[in-house]
Amino acid sequence: MTDPTTTRGDTAITLFGAAGEVTGSCSLLEVDGARILVDFGLFQGDRRSERRNLELPEIDFASLDAVLVTHAHVDHCGRLPMLVQRGFGGPVFCTDLTAALLQRVLRGSARLQRIRLDEFREGRAPEAVPLWREGTPPPEASVERVNGAEAGVGLDDLEPPVLYGDSEVEELLHLLQPLPLGARARISEHVSVRFGHAGHVHGAAHAIVEDDRSDKALAVFSGDVGSPHTGLLRPPDDLPPCRLLVLESTRGDRLIQDSDDPDHELAAVLDEVRSIDGTLLLPTFALGRAQTLLWRLATASRRGHLEGLLVVLDAPMAAFVLDRMREHPEQFAPGPARLLAEGTDPLWIEHVHRLHSRRQSLKHAGRRSTVVLAGSGFCDAGPILHHFQEGLPKPHVRVGLSGWHPEGSLGWGLLRNCSHARIDGEEVEVLAGMRRLEGYSGHANAEELANWASSGPSRPDAIVLNHGTDPSRTALGQRLRSLGHEHLLTPVPNERTVC
Repeated sequence: MTDPTTTRGDTAITLFGAAGEVTGSCSLLEVDGARILVDFGLFQGDRRSERRNLELPEIDFASLDAVLVTHAHVDHCGRLPMLVQRGFGGPVFCTDLTAALLQRVLRGSARLQRIRLDEFREGRAPEAVPLWREGTPPPEASVERVNGAEAGVGLDDLEPPVLYGDSEVEELLHLLQPLPLGARARISEHVSVRFGHAGHVHGAAHAIVEDDRSDKALAVFSGDVGSPHTGLLRPPDDLPPCRLLVLESTRGDRLIQDSDDPDHELAAVLDEVRSIDGTLLLPTFALGRAQTLLWRLATASRRGHLEGLLVVLDAPMAAFVLDRMREHPEQFAPGPARLLAEGTDPLWIEHVHRLHSRRQSLKHAGRRSTVVLAGSGFCDAGPILHHFQEGLPKPHVRVGLSGWHPEGSLGWGLLRNCSHARIDGEEVEVLAGMRRLEGYSGHANAEELANWASSGPSRPDAIVLNHGTDPSRTALGQRLRSLGHEHLLTPVPNERTVC
């Protein structure tokens, strides 16, 4: 078990996940006698990565004073119900907006785990594999490895894990203590927490742990820091004075913006699709990417680029988040906030269909003059697969891909000109046109992260870099040092560091 003792004035941090990687976020903060867990997310990737979720860190969960949740992405919240299995019954603090989303996210996660296990045992697990023909391998990997003839052997034989059920989810939800941004909650005699706006996704926040005897925060956990260039959410709040900053580094090796004008790039694709009576397929994530794409599509609609096109939102969770966003205009960036103040819904699109069932989704597959937003963003499961089955073999279809895709995934392969795809046992030729759409990442790049870390009235005494690959952490560390930040730490997993 982690040693729970710290002397007054000491702050200890242990990263149990997302140390040298970008999933499984989990940090233990020990300060002034209080023991606080920040985030408890899923490891994501292939089956072997997923089964890591069964191996809980060596923490006495029952003795934790509190759990803080920065936002509702599953790599930050997906293992929360496992806490009650290990005896935790204390408060789980998050923003009020994140609490509303956790109701859907965690219940959906429990249901999806059961479905995936049933599909595996019945031989119906989703399959989405890029294929290459005639000796045209992608530059980063061999065709044999990507096509599963070598490194993938054995992975398909691993059962997908079931981590918790409905009862654990409901127990965890009863522990939630939602906080409006800026409101404080007491954790121990002198330690409290409040949340600041992070600008990453709806409800996302950085967690500020404070001591009422000090003008400096004891620690600030960035969560995921949003980019001010998405145009939908307002920029992150400035960093308060703090002794310790635990800073994400997901895009710490990315120094330039993805696109100077993402609206222009999307408009060009839409005009192309309209000119050929085509179809645009947009793989998306339900929380974050979907809402950003809808904001960009709404902007395109106001400029006439959606005329004659039907927009299909094939993601019920994305629609739920969209409605919650409209209830909280204080989250919006200046552009959409100004439209709202003028009486215009910034996310309104005239011709949009929300789909709520697989039957409805299958009915729309292959329809022309249509823009389809469908999960999942990694193109490895969900309704996007049957849209791909119908659309990839057709030259009038365009696929708009944005963000990062895991190596070997179908999205990764489509960006590298795979010639065919095997989807749920059916091999289809890829004749659709691929379009890379940049400027839709909800993560700040290296420059934006460094600027945010320097945005407060004083520099943090120390910065711990987490939630990024080691190359990303190294690159961001170099950039921070160039700005005068000296005390930088990159702990390995399970390494307890006293600051």
